[in-house]
Amino acid sequence: MSLSNKFIITLVILIAVSFRFLDLGSNYSWGNFTPVGAIALFGGTYFKDKTRSFFVPLFILLLSDILLGYKYTGTFNPYYPGIELVYVSFGVMVYIGSLIKKVSVSNVFLATIAAVFTHWILADIQPWLAGPYTKDFSGYINALVAAIPFEKNLLYGNIIFSALMYGAYELYKVKSASFKESVV
Repeated sequence: MSLSNKFIITLVILIAVSFRFLDLGSNYSWGNFTPVGAIALFGGTYFKDKTRSFFVPLFILLLSDILLGYKYTGTFNPYYPGIELVYVSFGVMVYIGSLIKKVSVSNVFLATIAAVFTHWILADIQPWLAGPYTKDFSGYINALVAAIPFEKNLLYGNIIFSALMYGAYELYKVKSASFKESVV
């Protein structure tokens, strides 16, 4: 992969992460509508270097968590209960993205579904264990049910931002190839 392709991939990710900083005020109905799942999938798909495919999306997620933490709490501590499983879920999303060998609407859509399911199953372990739920299977199911509105928003975010990110990069590749052909 050329340096310019790596730059364009990173630029697409940085533009997408900027949407995390939109102030939605106290409208919690938009909670979890973010580009982070799409970023993880996108990085996994397009960075062929496996170290980079995990490092770039997860580092950008961590950096944006630090900045958002400062914005809302006045401290640079990104830690929150359950962060470990949240980051594991995003690492799994990078892996899911790496499984996309041919970018198509159906492949990206299926990956977004798998990514949200992964996040739902992993990230909701902490609220189940620390929250008001019984510490049995039915309590875990209750925690999962309570998380559906947030996971629904993650799904919408994944679909919309994946469409924008994958679409923009695939369009760039087509335009870049046709530009190179017309110059030669």
